Amino acid sequence: MGGKHKRKLGGEVKKPNNTDDVEMLYEKKARIVEEDEKQAKALLPIKLHDGTFVPQFMELADDDAGMEWDEEQEVEESTNVYEEKPKMKFPKSVAEIVRRRKEIIAEKKAVMAGLAAKILESPETSLKQLKDLRLMVEDHDSPECCATIRKLAVASTTRVFIDIIPDFRIRERTEAENQVKLTKEVKQRVDYDEGLLRHYQAFLKSLEKLIRHRNKSGETRMLSIAAQKSLGAVAIKSISELYTATSHFNFHNNIAVLLINCAHSDHNLEVRQLCCNAIRELFRKDKKGLPTLETVKNIAKICKDSPIHKTGPEFLDALLSLRINRVDYSMLPHPKNKEERRKIKDEKKRLSKRDRKKRKKQEALKNELKEVAASEDLDERTKFHTETISQLFWIYFRILKMKAGNAKHLLASVLRGLSDFAHLINIEFFSDLLKVLQELVSSANLSTKESLHCISAAFKILSGQGEVLNIDPVEFYNLTHKLLYDITVVTQTRECEEDVKILIDCLEVMMNKRRKQITLTCLCAFVKRLVATSLQLNSTKAALILLGEARKLMTISSKSDSLFHTESQDIGTYNEEENDPQHSGSTSAVLWDLHLLRRHYVPAINQSAKRFLAEGKRKIINE
Repeated sequence: MGGKHKRKLGGEVKKPNNTDDVEMLYEKKARIVEEDEKQAKALLPIKLHDGTFVPQFMELADDDAGMEWDEEQEVEESTNVYEEKPKMKFPKSVAEIVRRRKEIIAEKKAVMAGLAAKILESPETSLKQLKDLRLMVEDHDSPECCATIRKLAVASTTRVFIDIIPDFRIRERTEAENQVKLTKEVKQRVDYDEGLLRHYQAFLKSLEKLIRHRNKSGETRMLSIAAQKSLGAVAIKSISELYTATSHFNFHNNIAVLLINCAHSDHNLEVRQLCCNAIRELFRKDKKGLPTLETVKNIAKICKDSPIHKTGPEFLDALLSLRINRVDYSMLPHPKNKEERRKIKDEKKRLSKRDRKKRKKQEALKNELKEVAASEDLDERTKFHTETISQLFWIYFRILKMKAGNAKHLLASVLRGLSDFAHLINIEFFSDLLKVLQELVSSANLSTKESLHCISAAFKILSGQGEVLNIDPVEFYNLTHKLLYDITVVTQTRECEEDVKILIDCLEVMMNKRRKQITLTCLCAFVKRLVATSLQLNSTKAALILLGEARKLMTISSKSDSLFHTESQDIGTYNEEENDPQHSGSTSAVLWDLHLLRRHYVPAINQSAKRFLAEGKRKIINE
């Protein structure tokens, strides 16, 4: 019975102690034990030949002691999706903050300089460095100087892209081209072009995000509202530089849309002026015409979609910098009538399938060559300029047809634009435009400058192709005669000189270019009023300009020398308050104002008046 266990009634069989029980005890013991006030990690025990176990321990270093987690911590941490970030160690004093900030900025500057140098040295092999530099725009590692680092990254990346962007537009490869096996050199070039476009597009998206969020709080807890605005201003400046420097490259239309939105709708006047200056610079530098056309189309679209009272005059003033001298409206696509469509259809039927396929390939090849051509195409540029002018006049006509109350602040810009580009207007719109200008003149709600621009536009239309129109511009002559006295009310010297300059441009078209249509009465009336107005102006420069114009007008007809005669006067008397030059009796007038001007306190004015009188005296003697 020694080898068998006795079973008691209602009891259990008592198991003897064995190695499994001992292993279970070690398994249940804590893994961390303390020996001599040091923490140690329990290892697997060693089993001796007699069946006993010797415990084994490994001492832990102080840094590793806190790395061991118990079972509960492991279960708890396993439920977390994101790892816990280490706590930031903030400096304890202001001096330490400043010192640390300078060190971080200097370190980041060195990194940016190294990356930029490597990229500029070999752009084809530095796409990784380009990506690293681009990602610094989204840097959030240093809360002390996060905004400054991102500003530097935006500026550095912008200059790098401007330097490495090629002088041609990169064409997107088709599926058929992607299936063709390329040589090693060609593949490297294709990979570089695709990588450059990818990083450039990502950089533009980052700039768009900075601009969109610069007036919104809470983008990130590391940036204040002031820092976000400052960072957004740097991004807008970067977009402006890319807009003017990369007009030939991909995504330029996207840049134009972003820039034009800022120029139109931004609350900051300085930002709007910065964007408008970039638009003006592009208009002056563009030699192909397509970037200008895309910009004007976007301006027309935003003027159509947004309320007119939100459009500022500086936005439309940017259009005055357009450099367009030649247009051809025959190049514009026009709707074909039934006969033309039938003729094109019959011509296509006469071609064989092979010929149609060949023509299609030739047209595709021609378009591809145009895209990559660096030389200017005069016909294509003329076509772009014609479409641009059409869009420009669509903007101006739309504003003119609006109610004066809503578009009053834009009227000066529109009339000035019509005056500058009137010689490019399609002859089909001459009659309607002159009718609108006459309504504006007769409304008497325009300022002096607006009225002068309106007159200038009307006479530029009539002096070119508009000569064939049977329109009497007598209302514009009467208004110009009246405005000569209205200029004397202007107290600001600079504004007065600007008005006089516009007035002289109007008189150049009205009197000199149309001298055959001018009567002697009208000529004498304008000379007399020019001299009388120069006597009342505060600006010396403006007075001298009017005196010079009066002397110039007297050369149109020798019969105007009667203004120097005091005895041989025409029948009637001169009415200086009459605004109609034909009924003012100007042939009976005398330029007595010159005797007051020769006693003027300004030496330049009295000398000019003396020369004017001397010329008149010489003419009388010669007669």
